[in-house]
Amino acid sequence: MTLTTDQFVGSKHSQIKNLKILLPSLINDQLFAFAPDDDWRTIYKKYADEGVDRNPFVKHFPREGIEIVQYWINHEQAQKSWAKEFKIKYNPENWFLEILEAQILREDPEVIYNTTLTVIPYSFIKSIKKRIHKKIFWICYYGVPRKGEFKIFDQYDLYLTGFDEFESQLKESSQIYEFFPHYFDDLSVQNKIKFQDRSIPFSFLGSLIYKSHTDLGNYRRLIVEQLLDKGKLECWSDNTSKNPYKVIRGKLLYDLHNFFNSLPIGMHLLTHLPPFRKVKNWQVMPNPNHFVNPRFKKKIYNSRYGHALYRVLGNSKITLNVHGQVYGRVGPPVFTVGNIRMFEATGSRCCLLTDHIVGIDRYFEPDKEVVTFKNQNEAKEKSEFLIKNPDYAESIAERGYQRAKVNHSSTVRAKEFLEILKNYA
Repeated sequence: MTLTTDQFVGSKHSQIKNLKILLPSLINDQLFAFAPDDDWRTIYKKYADEGVDRNPFVKHFPREGIEIVQYWINHEQAQKSWAKEFKIKYNPENWFLEILEAQILREDPEVIYNTTLTVIPYSFIKSIKKRIHKKIFWICYYGVPRKGEFKIFDQYDLYLTGFDEFESQLKESSQIYEFFPHYFDDLSVQNKIKFQDRSIPFSFLGSLIYKSHTDLGNYRRLIVEQLLDKGKLECWSDNTSKNPYKVIRGKLLYDLHNFFNSLPIGMHLLTHLPPFRKVKNWQVMPNPNHFVNPRFKKKIYNSRYGHALYRVLGNSKITLNVHGQVYGRVGPPVFTVGNIRMFEATGSRCCLLTDHIVGIDRYFEPDKEVVTFKNQNEAKEKSEFLIKNPDYAESIAERGYQRAKVNHSSTVRAKEFLEILKNYA
């Protein structure tokens, strides 16, 4: 079915059932290893079997009569395999956009939902709009920092966001938007273990990014490290860095080299000391931004995704969440409430211990449906209390789960997205 421009506003609800929605989405393309001859269908099946999906709420749509087509547009092997099957010619240096263009033209959707703002250039959208014979309703999820041309909102008919800070920016820019928070995938939850039988007393699943020059991630990292060192925390995070000490040492030598080189004449010759002579290129700064603290390496398991992530959460009595930061309109990054782990944890029926961020009561009632802390020491004290008082932790877990099930599941978000389509598309 083709909707005219006028029909996009005030269309009857029955027309929604005939929509085709295309989602050009990003995926962790390094998560699984594939043979060189594995085609895109094999790759997609592996992600589906493992429950890894950026937009699991759309799995509810086919029963509503809405056709969903989702492509992992950054997965080079999958995209090029798709292009080969459908005999699409493309410039190898511009495969990302040219294959995406071919997919949009072939699928001929009524709605395109781009789930990451900075992925598709505005010029690309303008070009596609000129080539398609009908009106397409363009939706974009705004959940990442804006940069370059994306500092200005453009080309989209509707924005979605699940963060207060970004909602404020959309409102101030007079954009048409809907608040659309994260959620848990109720089709992936495998939570049949009784609370008393769960074998993991206290868990953390998430990134432990290290950035020495900003606060981004350091707050979370320091809390996790303290609980690993002095608490009963078990951790699942990126544990792939092979030689972090070498990277840290290189960064220290780089900084010392520049410091010595700036000293008065004579003293700058310290840069000729043996440790510095071994470094060939002082124009390249070693970057230790991403690594797991080597001291805790043996205490940290590899990251979990999809069904595997929900299995860990479902087997945890208590789990830790520490929010990240987003970039405000001005100034440094700010903490904002509403990250996905908060919903995955409560949806898995485990007791959530999370940092107290302004606006958290928009989702859960603090110290009734989740337990909150305001600093590192309080995180340690409350985690110890919850571990020693399992009945109390279980009551928090149950109330948090009931709230998540009613307000924050993929089923609920699918219904909310359907209402958005009815109102705008």
